[in-house]
Amino acid sequence: MENSLADLKVLLVEDQPINQFLAVSILHSWKIMVEVAANGQLAIEKLNSVNYDLILMDIQMPVLDGLSATKIIRQELKLSTPIIALTADSSKIGEEYCQSIGMNGYLTKPFQPDILYEKMYSLIYQYS
Repeated sequence: MENSLADLKVLLVEDQPINQFLAVSILHSWKIMVEVAANGQLAIEKLNSVNYDLILMDIQMPVLDGLSATKIIRQELKLSTPIIALTADSSKIGEEYCQSIGMNGYLTKPFQPDILYEKMYSLIYQYS
């Protein structure tokens, strides 16, 4: 796999340590710089001071869930950074709803690394 995503700066918003570990490991293997926020509120705080190329957003988290965080990112922070939703339960929150609040992609967990790569690649080069 080519390293065309190398040197991107990605914010991973995920509350489960094992999911953080797996995603960070995959992203690091692609030479992507990753910062982790354990919930939506911490993500908002990071986004107030750091620019990221892409956000990977878990949907269900304590403190501030991914849907609410995305609404704040789009409506209050006015950021257009691409956001890919990551969810373990595809039945509760649909892809269409995620797109309607400003998410740009949608993946169910556990995800296939090559599918994540393709989604990230298409979003990065669509928005650059």
